[in-house]
Amino acid sequence: MTDSSEKPHPGYLLALWKWLSAQLVSLYQAAVRHLTRKDILTFEEVAAYLRENAKRAQAARAALVRRPRSGGWTFRIVFLDDTNEPVVDPATGRPLGRVVRADDCDDELRRMFAGKEMILFD
Repeated sequence: MTDSSEKPHPGYLLALWKWLSAQLVSLYQAAVRHLTRKDILTFEEVAAYLRENAKRAQAARAALVRRPRSGGWTFRIVFLDDTNEPVVDPATGRPLGRVVRADDCDDELRRMFAGKEMILFD
């Protein structure tokens, strides 16, 4: 047991600070990587994302979910398995997909939503 009056070694504090800084940068980069800001989200952008990523996600289908937010919408593209559960990244445990904050969506997506909060893509 150490005496509480002992000061930690300065090298220890510097190493701890570097480690904490690296962890915060990593968390920030992960959050930014999954969030995109757009004026208008288009059907073609959603379709392209699904084409490019569905095989890697080994998904049976995908969902586009929208939620209102101040001044626009939050759209979340989520890959789903055969039981309609989100496919998760084994390394992070987070659902595979993408989050887009946009002022609105194009007419094609608006027609597909038709007043609902979710579109399923098979």
